Amino acid sequence: MEFSAESSADHLIKYPEELYREILHRVGGRKLAWDVATGHGKVAYRLAAEFDMVVATEGDSRILEGTLSNPKINFEVSSEDSVSVKSGSVDLVTVGQALHSLSLEGFYQEVKRVVRPGGVLAAWGFGIPRLGMEFDRLMNRLYSETLAGYWPAGWVHLQQRYQNIPFPFKNMMDERIEADYYWKFDDWLSFLESWTAVRQYKMQHGESPVDVLRPLFEQLWGGHETRKVSFTFFVKTGLVI
Repeated sequence: MEFSAESSADHLIKYPEELYREILHRVGGRKLAWDVATGHGKVAYRLAAEFDMVVATEGDSRILEGTLSNPKINFEVSSEDSVSVKSGSVDLVTVGQALHSLSLEGFYQEVKRVVRPGGVLAAWGFGIPRLGMEFDRLMNRLYSETLAGYWPAGWVHLQQRYQNIPFPFKNMMDERIEADYYWKFDDWLSFLESWTAVRQYKMQHGESPVDVLRPLFEQLWGGHETRKVSFTFFVKTGLVI
């Protein structure tokens, strides 16, 4: 599933601590981390608690405008194939919900340049959340039918949970981690509106498919103030030799 990095729904999904633990215990050094496609920097802020320094890169300068300064984080506007760090200096590279959208050949070349021997590349993502059988059927209708022709290239890798994405590193881990969140109905709508495919649909048709389905979603929500929304995160970790 592809999301807009500048989305106001970005704060709704805090990556679980178990995800960070599974990655960090495979990393030997703690001097420098590089967070790619950092968005609003939520991964970078978490890594700053573990590393001496974090470089967080984002291709769109507008997205970085709202980030809070941190003495251990260097926010940088740059593409995934060019980061201003010394060769062989990075202990960990992270890519949250974005590997499928990168130019992989150039990115992997840059990873091989900047990561020290024995360093780690960790990438993860998530797909359609679960709320219950009827809700999930409606979600699949929106995701796989209504929006089928509007997802960007690479979205199929999310559907496949990165199992078939090119990954030229020694595989250390393919892990699935479950996490639950409790959202209000407006949070749910914000999440759906953040999908890149929804925005593409609106540009072509002048209306949001979320608005069309809102009455059905609201009926299934059932008047609850909050509902449990369950995600499966899939994590792919590689050793850079």
